[in-house]
This record gives sequence, C-alpha cells and structure tokens, in this order.
Amino acid sequence: MAPPPSALVQNTNTNTRPRDEEYSETPAPVAKRPKTIVEKLAFGQLYNEIDWMSLNPHPISINVQLPTSTEKPEWINKLNGSIISIEDVAVNTPFSAIRERIKRALDADLPISRMRIEYEGRVMNNASSLASVNIGEGDLVSMTLKKK
Repeated sequence: MAPPPSALVQNTNTNTRPRDEEYSETPAPVAKRPKTIVEKLAFGQLYNEIDWMSLNPHPISINVQLPTSTEKPEWINKLNGSIISIEDVAVNTPFSAIRERIKRALDADLPISRMRIEYEGRVMNNASSLASVNIGEGDLVSMTLKKK
C-alpha cells in the first residue's frame, strides 16, 4: 500500500514564523536619546546655521565662564570666576535668551545690558543663535561685564 499523498510532500519552506508562544516575554530595551558627536570644521570655517541645527537636533548644555567682579557687594559671591552650566538649550536659541538664562541661573540683580558674551574671541550679539557660531554640547562661552 502506498503512503497517503500528503506524506510524500516535504516541507521546503524554511522561512516559517515561530508561534506566538515561542516569543520571549522580555520587553525591548528603551532607546535613549543618542548623543550627537559632530566634528567641527577647521579653524575659521563654520557650518551654516541650518546644517548645524540638523546635526544637533537635541537640546544641549553649554558652559559659561563668569567674570570676577567686586563692583557691587551682592555680585562678589555670584561673579567669582566660576563656570556654570546652562542645561537644555536648543541650538537655535538666540544669545538674548542665553543672557536671560544666565541671569536666572545667577539669581543676581545684574542688568542684562551689561553682559558681554564671547565665544572663541568673537563677541556675540543678541540676534545671533548658538547655531550661527556652531556652539555644541559642552562648549564654553565667556561672560564679561561691559563698562557703565
């Protein structure tokens, strides 16, 4: 007697899907925000603002070197030459907003009009953004006080 026809057919499909119960019950790891490491261009060359924003899509933190001032007694403890960190800043943030964030971080009666911010030897104006000068994660800007 011959075997039934279904027994003669071999299963040649090796791409079978495992049954649902064969899947593991462990949850997939939560993806963290990737750190964007961007190589800066040679000295004097900058990415344009739009390119820099696309290379740095996530908020960054910048460091601010404070000046030393004995001009007013309430500034002595605040403006002592230390470095403060300004967290969670988008690279399209203008320097006018950075000056506001510095004032809030210092909690001092310091006029924003007296703040002068420099990056790599260039004075930053209020309308410029971090992206316009290619400031990235952890970069250091320095603050000085303008004369009255």
